[in-house]
Amino acid sequence: MYSNGYSKTGRYLFSTITNGITRLQAKFKSLLAARLVKLTLNTDSSRLNVIASLSPEGQNNQLIAEVFPIRGITEDEQKNRPIPNLTDSRHLPVGTPIQFQLTNNESSDLHVNILFIDQNGEITAIFPNNWAQSAAFVQVKAGRTIQIPQLDDPFQIVLQEPKGVVEVLIIASRDPLTKSLKTLQQIASRNGVERGTITISEPLEVINDLLEDFDAGSRDAYKGSVALRPRQVDTTKLAAMSMSFEIV
Repeated sequence: MYSNGYSKTGRYLFSTITNGITRLQAKFKSLLAARLVKLTLNTDSSRLNVIASLSPEGQNNQLIAEVFPIRGITEDEQKNRPIPNLTDSRHLPVGTPIQFQLTNNESSDLHVNILFIDQNGEITAIFPNNWAQSAAFVQVKAGRTIQIPQLDDPFQIVLQEPKGVVEVLIIASRDPLTKSLKTLQQIASRNGVERGTITISEPLEVINDLLEDFDAGSRDAYKGSVALRPRQVDTTKLAAMSMSFEIV
């Protein structure tokens, strides 16, 4: 019997319960963070001309998913766009390497974030992924298409457990996403990652910074009290899009 009055078994059970609560709190934070950023999705209202797609690595002609703001692309562009060759199923086995492609059809550079949310609500930053570089190196240049990962990147994006439906959030902004980028760089530095994806340990902090970045471009247009001003998203400056698939 321990001097504090409870047995070794009791201490073990207390520790197990505490650890379980901690894990639930972490999952709740992740799910809440994912919910917050999904509230900003504006594929139907954004005016940015940007297209994002997902395919098995090295198979860009076999798209798993494609998304773009409807109002960002003109009717003529929509009519003349080739019909994407989507795969018959969005069910991808564990171990499948995947690749994203993003095309910036705007006349100005865009700042981009790509976040991967798994079945448990855990959030991984897919892009940016070169954490030693400045903000200028995480842009997609005007009129350019990039692949993630690129051929010379020293990493792959390989699907892992948990199995289930996952969601990919793609954010493209005319304005720099400065605050969230700085936080992500700090996370990468703490984990010793210079190139590659990172799992976000404090998702609420990152998502809050991201929402503040969204909001920054709208501040000058608001004439009321800054303290009372609601957060806003300028649809001419920001596109927040989503695609999903299932890991089996």
